[in-house]
Amino acid sequence: MVIADFSSSFLSPENAQENDIIVIIGKPREETKISQAGTPYVKVNIPVEINGKEKTYSPSRDTGKRFVEAWGKEMDNWLAHKATIKIIQVKGKPQIEAYPLQ
Repeated sequence: MVIADFSSSFLSPENAQENDIIVIIGKPREETKISQAGTPYVKVNIPVEINGKEKTYSPSRDTGKRFVEAWGKEMDNWLAHKATIKIIQVKGKPQIEAYPLQ
């Protein structure tokens, strides 16, 4: 049986649950964006697999720091590493944080 998933191609609280495991399946990509205030910033998009589905994860700054501490600054070396999902509330909205598994 195929279960419908219209929650987008990005990892979100709609398509992930607390304690799910993500596996990094592709090289992370950096993308420069412009904030509403006109300030440029870098967004990282990481191809991941979760529950047999491919998604793109855009980690928070805190998650990114945890990944660097666990796996190093060279993002190409993150391939095949795993992390567990925690869903937290930020300004009243659910947000995904990931914690590296060693």
